[in-house]
Amino acid sequence: MKNVIKKLALTLALTFAVQAFSAEPVTAVAGPLKPDNTLTLTVIGQGLAPESVQSKYHAVALAKRAAIADAYRLLAEKLYGVKVEGQDTIKNMVLQKSEVKSCVSAMIQYANIVETKCADNFCEVQVELKVAGSDWFPRLASAN
Repeated sequence: MKNVIKKLALTLALTFAVQAFSAEPVTAVAGPLKPDNTLTLTVIGQGLAPESVQSKYHAVALAKRAAIADAYRLLAEKLYGVKVEGQDTIKNMVLQKSEVKSCVSAMIQYANIVETKCADNFCEVQVELKVAGSDWFPRLASAN
C-alpha cells in the first residue's frame, strides 16, 4: 500500500512540475523521421535576467544567455532523454516530503539561432537543429 501511495504521489508531483515549468514544446518540421530523410527540431528557449544587474544592457545579455542555454537543454532532452529521480517520505499514510530531480547531459552541435526576441529583462530564442535520419532513426524509433 505504501508503494502505491508513493508512486501516486511521485506521478502527481511530476505532472504538476511539468505543467508548471514546461516551456514551449519541441516541434518537428518536415514530417516523421525516417532513415533516409532529415528532420528539423525547433525549440523556444526562455530566459530571465537576475534582479541584480549593472544596466539594462547587462540584463538583456544575461537573459539572452539563459534563453540560449534553455533552448539547448530542450534539444538535449528531446534527443537524449531526461534522467529523473524521485524520493517521497511517507509517515502514517501522509506525504511528509517529496523531492524530484532531473538531469540531462548531452553535446549539442550545429544548432542555429533563428530568432531572438527580448523585452525588459526577458528573452526568447528560437533554435533549430537538423537531425539526419541515418544517424538518429534507430535511437528515436526505439524510444516509441
